[in-house]
Amino acid sequence: MRPMFSLILPTYNEAKNLPALLREIDAAFSGMAYEIIVVDDDSPDRTWEIAEHVGGKVRVLRRIGKRGLSSAVTEGFSIARGDILAVMDADGQHDPALLPTMAKLVSKNHGLVLGSRYAKGGSIEGWVESRHFASRVATAFGLLVCRHRVTDPMSGFFAIDRSLFDRIKKHLRPRGFKILLEIISWLPAGTSVDEAPLVFRLRKAGESKLNAQVELQYLWQVLSLLLKGRGGSQGIFFAVVLAVTLLDFTPRILAIGRIYIDPAFGRMVQTEMNRIASEQGWVLSDIALREVREGGMRVVHRQHHRGRDESACYDIAFRSSTLRTCRDDS
Repeated sequence: MRPMFSLILPTYNEAKNLPALLREIDAAFSGMAYEIIVVDDDSPDRTWEIAEHVGGKVRVLRRIGKRGLSSAVTEGFSIARGDILAVMDADGQHDPALLPTMAKLVSKNHGLVLGSRYAKGGSIEGWVESRHFASRVATAFGLLVCRHRVTDPMSGFFAIDRSLFDRIKKHLRPRGFKILLEIISWLPAGTSVDEAPLVFRLRKAGESKLNAQVELQYLWQVLSLLLKGRGGSQGIFFAVVLAVTLLDFTPRILAIGRIYIDPAFGRMVQTEMNRIASEQGWVLSDIALREVREGGMRVVHRQHHRGRDESACYDIAFRSSTLRTCRDDS
């Protein structure tokens, strides 16, 4: 009897991407027994409705209220009928052509297979260097809680044997965006972990869900796993360092993050930066935003001279032209 493949697609505002993706998946699964479960967090663009109209091998779980990607994956797995459980993004960045290879590896070794951007033959399309750097840093953090050697613990594209998932699911605490990190950290010793090279494609349409809040959730996830002893001996030391760092910087991270989470607030901060630059005769590129408070912001202004760069820190109230030199206790 052929094993059945259950593919979970967590979605939020992916109406423009879903139809083309479903056609790609159907072509990739030619000759295979499979089902697709779209888990949608009540998307304003009615992604769930598009999925319902497809019918056939597509099932829809519509959750009222956005609850996050990790919990969407575990809820999808809980209602899946397949012997192999898999998940991929619905934005077109993951190539469905890789699914048959992943299915064969899981059927053969009864373990975990992940699509890796960093395995030999994998790559990433169109990223700027700053995003590559951020990804490498996040990957290094993730590896601290991985007791199995992998190259891409941040991947959102993976498949796992049903019986193996059932063994570890009681340990999982689905939160944030990186459920794979939780799964890898709880895999029993001796579990087969394979990687399939993934060419990570550019998003087809819509907006990325990555923001400062997601990044902070990821750091908390790593810290939590380390404190539960899911890393090596170096993990305890790192957990203490990370905890102290987060306690110190979390208020600042959340304040800066509001610029991205609240578009109106972000536009207001940009307007204030432009105003101050104009009033002071500064070049905008010489101003670095350090903190944002409810009523103002902290900036550093650099003056470039031959052989040295002079800088000064200022606290500025919104809609005020007064520059107040920063104090350590402010």
